[in-house]
Amino acid sequence: KALIAALKSIRPSSPEFGQFVETGKRKIIEYYNANGDMYISKAQAMAKEERYDEAIYMLMCIPEVCKDVYDRAMSEVSDIYSEKIDVLSERKLMEAKAVWSAGLDYDSATEAAEILSEVHPNASCYPNAIALSKEIAARVKELDDREWQFILDEQSHEHEMQKAQIDNEHEEQMAQIEASKEIARAWAENQPDPVYN
Repeated sequence: KALIAALKSIRPSSPEFGQFVETGKRKIIEYYNANGDMYISKAQAMAKEERYDEAIYMLMCIPEVCKDVYDRAMSEVSDIYSEKIDVLSERKLMEAKAVWSAGLDYDSATEAAEILSEVHPNASCYPNAIALSKEIAARVKELDDREWQFILDEQSHEHEMQKAQIDNEHEEQMAQIEASKEIARAWAENQPDPVYN
């Protein structure tokens, strides 16, 4: 009751309250300017532990007004995002190879295709995924004398179109930052509610 009464007594239009807010903003900016390198180092450590979403979330919390720290953080977000898609896509490629090697038939080709469809077009292993899809298609044609249309062929075409639409490196980085914002938002929403004693 005392807390509620105290909050009710605050007048947002009062000069003291305005000064309090301005002081708070200034201290937040000073804090991030002073501790930005620590946040970036923590995020890099999280990325090494493959806690990519949490690392991206931490870096996305740095306010834009802390220009120097923010720019370094966004550069790190781009690197972590690229690392995330590379690592996860490489795992999907290995999984698809294992499934395909285990069966070498139409059913294993279909299962491998589903797995390969999760390989990100910007991943460094994407050309290997395309090569595997062509290998699978050739083997299916040899076994069943029928065409096997693979999802990645369409994705490859889409990927080329996307590359053509991206005019420069800056726009690509901005797209990664937007994707990173979504990752950070999703990570934050999936955290358990805090329990206060």
